Amino acid sequence: MTRGTALLLMLALFSAPADAAPIYKTKDERGNIVYTDDPQGRPAELVELPDLTIVPATPLPAPAPEPAAEPEAEAPLAIELLAPEQDATLRSNAGNLEVVARVNRAPDEGDRFEVLLDGAVRGRNAGGTFALTAIDRGPHRVSVRLVDADGNVVAQSGEHSFFLLRHSRLHP
Repeated sequence: MTRGTALLLMLALFSAPADAAPIYKTKDERGNIVYTDDPQGRPAELVELPDLTIVPATPLPAPAPEPAAEPEAEAPLAIELLAPEQDATLRSNAGNLEVVARVNRAPDEGDRFEVLLDGAVRGRNAGGTFALTAIDRGPHRVSVRLVDADGNVVAQSGEHSFFLLRHSRLHP
């Protein structure tokens, strides 16, 4: 076979329509109905198939361009006072108190936390957790604020009231 003949034969095979092969209905050895293009010598009935219906694809509209995303505004800095709880009664014979505050995002470089006990600053640090000592018995108010490097208040927690119980030599 020459190259030209082989090429001609291949073109003829690939250009034949896909629905050109006949379909047969036959039964296998168990009596099951089988549809095939090769009945393998069994008695078979030629199946007439309707013409293939081809529906052209519906053109879709081009997707609308997405609007440009606006940069999210950074949430304002907020401080939450976790300890002591509001209206707590605490017992510490030494007058010790742990104050814990949490911020909703990282503070800026140079910002510092200040703890205020009854309106007076009792400590400063970069973490927001304080261990206060020698606090008198009785009712108190505590809050925490964040100040920048220039001393300006950036954010402040709400104020919590608490009562500190301590033994007294006068009232054991």
